[in-house]
Amino acid sequence: MKTESEYPHVKQWNPRYLAYCNANHNHPEAQILIDEKKYPGGKMTGFIIWNRLHWALFFKEQGLIKQPDVITHDIHKQYNEWLLKYYQ
Repeated sequence: MKTESEYPHVKQWNPRYLAYCNANHNHPEAQILIDEKKYPGGKMTGFIIWNRLHWALFFKEQGLIKQPDVITHDIHKQYNEWLLKYYQ
């Protein structure tokens, strides 16, 4: 298992992953360790589940019943801004 000191090469974390960490009140390195224990063999599983749930919440807030067939660059940008509104 990796320790926190084994991630110094990461210069910039994905903003969506940072929102996930903020939602869980954890630093990114700590969150990886927590999820690695919780989801052996799939340490990003917690983030993937969380992100999918938040996409659904975002679309619901936009008045959409389901995810559109095509998610454009503009929709990704709006989603990122929406996440930051709640988890910055």
